[in-house]
Amino acid sequence: MILRRVEALRELGHEISVVRIVPQAPPFNEKWRGYRSIPAAEEIEGIPVRTIRAFFPPQQLGMEFIPWQVHRAIRREINRFSPDVLHASFIIPCGQVAVRQDIPTVVTAHGSDAYRWPYRRPGLMRAAREAITKATRVTAVSGYIGRCVQSIAQRDVEIIWNGGDERFFYPRERLESRAALELPADRFIVAFAGNILRAKGVFDLIEAVSALKKFAPIVLVAGSGPEEQGLRELALRQGVDLRILGRLPQDGVSQMFGAADAVALPSYNEGLPNVVCEAMLSGRAVVASTVGGIPEIVAHERTGLLIGPGQIAELTAAFTKIATDPQARIAMERAARDFAAANLTWRISARRYDRVLRAAASGH
Repeated sequence: MILRRVEALRELGHEISVVRIVPQAPPFNEKWRGYRSIPAAEEIEGIPVRTIRAFFPPQQLGMEFIPWQVHRAIRREINRFSPDVLHASFIIPCGQVAVRQDIPTVVTAHGSDAYRWPYRRPGLMRAAREAITKATRVTAVSGYIGRCVQSIAQRDVEIIWNGGDERFFYPRERLESRAALELPADRFIVAFAGNILRAKGVFDLIEAVSALKKFAPIVLVAGSGPEEQGLRELALRQGVDLRILGRLPQDGVSQMFGAADAVALPSYNEGLPNVVCEAMLSGRAVVASTVGGIPEIVAHERTGLLIGPGQIAELTAAFTKIATDPQARIAMERAARDFAAANLTWRISARRYDRVLRAAASGH
């Protein structure tokens, strides 16, 4: 997500250097070994990226003290690059780190950094308020997240939706995508992309699809996660044809969407999920829950179908409508594509960030 936004800003003439803060990682397990393997400096698709390491206590204990750990390292990067403005993704810890530098700062709230983390402990709430109140400008990825920010500290928040990369996500011919993935042409296919967690609603998805056996449904999952084995076991018990494809590159996710009759995200919490933007750009009917910013971009029965989080019967009914009413499905697909092409690409998002960043840098 951040990479695509940075690429789009670079196309607009911005010179960009990225600093990431990652945990100091003991070599105990695969997750921590992954953190240790992150290089101190590299280029990703031509964008310079520097790594600063900090001690991240478990359960976010003491996260509000991370700015003290990284202050000198951040100053070195600032002195090296001499930026006009700092853009921090996530209120904490990055927003709090950024606002302690004597440089104009834009802080962007994404999701759990606004609606969950600050409420875990008073120290995290203080950190979030510091980032919000001291930032030159504050943005949020949806109106819902913007309201969450304002419930922490009252100030103006500009809403800039996330997007998708239209180079990868565009309407593909359904039968060609199915042939490329060696999928049958005549079955009802639902696609899901994301972490395999109950909070993403993917277990509800299996329960809902199990009631559609007359359509011989297939559920395609692009992703992985700690509850993958439990999902496989549930699908086996329910007799659902589940195919977990693992983590896919963008082109692979796009091909999966191209093969699908519907893309589902029945999540319990969201900010503004990229996967919905990408599915709409792909010209596919989205079935998603009414959480976060999803209802801001998915219009019920026009660009997709909305269901309540955890409402399995509603989810089943939505899939049934798509499976039995091809005219409605085609109309939703076209409307979704039109809306996304006009509102939900990274280039459109970058033009809005460009205005905010330039205004912050000039003191407006």
